[in-house]
Amino acid sequence: MKKSRKLVIGLTFLTALATAALATTVVGILKNQNLTLENKLELSKKKLGEKVNESKELLDKLLDPKYKDIRKNLQDALDETNKNITKDSKAEDYDKQIENLSKAIEEVKKDKQQIDINDGSLDKSKKEYEEAKKSAEDLASKLTDDKYKIVKDKLDKAIVDATKNINENSSKEDYELATEKLNKAIDQAKKQEKDISLSEFDELALRANKLDNSISDSKYYSYFKGLAKRIINNNFQPQNKKSFSSLTPKERKRKIDFLRNEVIKEEAT
Repeated sequence: MKKSRKLVIGLTFLTALATAALATTVVGILKNQNLTLENKLELSKKKLGEKVNESKELLDKLLDPKYKDIRKNLQDALDETNKNITKDSKAEDYDKQIENLSKAIEEVKKDKQQIDINDGSLDKSKKEYEEAKKSAEDLASKLTDDKYKIVKDKLDKAIVDATKNINENSSKEDYELATEKLNKAIDQAKKQEKDISLSEFDELALRANKLDNSISDSKYYSYFKGLAKRIINNNFQPQNKKSFSSLTPKERKRKIDFLRNEVIKEEAT
């Protein structure tokens, strides 16, 4: 059989093994201290399948030309595993390949980390992560009003989720994933805060119009009607809402406080 055909058959076998590892659960095996030979073999197959999947995921992260050499090292280790595993392999054979592949994965991860440190990409990703983390924490610290409690709680939870696995050994990809999560949480929180402010704006506009409609005829009719109209015309037109929408959260809060005071003042007269 030609070498290329052997490789294709072997790779097909490993792919099937990896797929089976994801689809199959070995129920109760770990609880049984006296595993049968068949169960030992199935457990070893499952573990090797998981390690093969981990190798493939790592290979996908090594497509940049700067990783060319270490990618080849990992591919060679995967090919070696493929060569040494056959349909007649025993549990001990699988365990040996798991050990070898695990060592290769750890070596490649260390080498990749060093490459990222040397070219500055790790520091860049770390800096972007720290900036996103600070932005998220700053935003959360400003959502102190009770009306933002749900928004703040969601943002706080997202910050914890994004940062919980970051440590001194984190990779460039770890930082990038955490940064992506943080930025998404920030965008969602900002949108929710804005929606709440716009809802308040609409509620005040409704109150102003209700006030205008409720003013009854009296000798002061023209005076109070004029005040109500002035509040509406100066603050609650479509262009006013558009301008309000483009304000910063801090500016929107000041505007809402001002409008609320204006409406309340007129309601009290």
